[in-house]
Amino acid sequence: MRMRRYFYKLLLSFLLIGVLPLLILGPISYTITKRILVQKTRTESVQFARHATNQMEEFIREFVSISDAIIHDTAFSSLFEGSMETLNESSAEIYDNLYLLFTGMSIKPDIHVISPDGKVLVNTVRTPQEYYIERYRNWGVLRKALKAEGNPVIYYHENDDATGRFFTLAQTKLDENGSLAGIVLIDVYEDQIRFLINNSFESANHNLAMLDEFLIEKRDLYGDIPDTVAFTLVKDTKNNSTSEPPLGIVNDFYIFSLVKSSIFPFYILEYSQLVQINSITHLVAVIIIALTSVMTIICLIFAFSVSKGASKPLNEVVQCLERVSEGDFSARTVTNRKDEFGDLAKSVNAMTKKMKHLIDVSTKKEQSLRTSELKALQAQTNPHFIFNCLETIKWYILLGQIEDASQTVVELGALLRGTLDLGKGAVTIKGEFDIIQKYLALQKRRLGARLKTDIHIDPSVENIMIPRFLIQPLVENAIMYGIEKKPGGGFLDLSVVKEHNTIIFRIIDNGLGMKPELARSLCQFHELKDVAEGGSGIQNIVRRLDLYYGNRATIMIDTKINNGTQVVIRIKEDHTV
Repeated sequence: MRMRRYFYKLLLSFLLIGVLPLLILGPISYTITKRILVQKTRTESVQFARHATNQMEEFIREFVSISDAIIHDTAFSSLFEGSMETLNESSAEIYDNLYLLFTGMSIKPDIHVISPDGKVLVNTVRTPQEYYIERYRNWGVLRKALKAEGNPVIYYHENDDATGRFFTLAQTKLDENGSLAGIVLIDVYEDQIRFLINNSFESANHNLAMLDEFLIEKRDLYGDIPDTVAFTLVKDTKNNSTSEPPLGIVNDFYIFSLVKSSIFPFYILEYSQLVQINSITHLVAVIIIALTSVMTIICLIFAFSVSKGASKPLNEVVQCLERVSEGDFSARTVTNRKDEFGDLAKSVNAMTKKMKHLIDVSTKKEQSLRTSELKALQAQTNPHFIFNCLETIKWYILLGQIEDASQTVVELGALLRGTLDLGKGAVTIKGEFDIIQKYLALQKRRLGARLKTDIHIDPSVENIMIPRFLIQPLVENAIMYGIEKKPGGGFLDLSVVKEHNTIIFRIIDNGLGMKPELARSLCQFHELKDVAEGGSGIQNIVRRLDLYYGNRATIMIDTKINNGTQVVIRIKEDHTV
């Protein structure tokens, strides 16, 4: 039952690893894609509207310069100051000067100059009826120009204007007394404006319209914006509490920008539909759904195969170790695998076989020493520690971190092999620390950044022999009781130095520490009433130091609650093993 539960968890994990990113990234990609496209269109809309505004300002500025020239240039002074006879004599010269004003312009508007009494002083085409001042002084463009008192004004004509006029720029000429000397009217036609705009813009998605300063009159400049759409947007703009016109406003169907000219009384409205963007995002959604479906099927097949292959040998090892933890040292794993799981199974088999052999050959004469060594071995190969390592391997596999799982299996196998060579009771300092480093590597995989270590060994003492597992239990105690239980973890510093023919081992941690009274008690030699009970890890080390070195070796513990622990072992060099 346990194997099936683990198998299904592993299968589900592979499916989640393969499919969940698509389920998460799919909607995110869809949202980002649409947002980028809409933002790009919005930016283009704003740029388009501003560019059109600048272009129209440039056009109107040219017409204003013509009006100013006619009113203020001495070449046209005879229009307003001389008699009709004088005007008739200089008319050819006036028309030549008008021709010079038009030189270099891409479009040539029509010009009308009207006297205060309604006479046409100059015109390039037949003057419309509504430009006769006596009859239309208080109506239309004349009324607007007279109110401006010498400033240029723009008058927008109706869409159905008979002559096709787009707007008229009008400006009055005042004499020295401030009285009306004449009116200059410049007519610009719709086909001329469209010609200029079409030459400046090339886009199938954008539409432009020009509105007056009161947002009442609309004339299309580029493309076609339906009146219902344009005035709905204008209505929303009027209802907006902000004083600034909107730039790049977006809804589900279109984007529009309304830009106000800073120089002349008009607005430019840009309008873009989102049909193309909606089509693209719909295609992205279809691709994401199809890709997710295909990946789900592929991951299901792959996950089933890998999960079945990975869970079976691992569960066999776990079952074997459970039997060992219950005292059954005849338990063995059966596997023919050639990978890391096979190495782990062989190491577990060899470990249980060796442990059984050690227990069988122990004699009463060496019970005290052997009990301590077996206790050290059990601390190193404690099934609970191995269970923790296997749990780590399992979660690496569940998370799809196969490389980390493989490396952990190799490290555990190496550690187990290192604990089996008990033929000799002594090992070099370097050999002892090799096993410690394997142990620390596995602990770091469990604790991650919560465990930081630093190891320093004087090269001159690396080949000196010491009892096997003399230091490793102290490292294990420092992690289990000092660092692992401390919130945030801690630091472990291991060093071996030689000072005045004395080898000094220091094991320092910044963990939870202990009561100084308990530390002093642990450092004192206590006889075991029953050798089978083994005693604590530190007591085992105290007895082994006494057995091997007598009074030539000492152990000292310096500690405080919540202030870390320092264990120092001193051994005279001439009394090493």
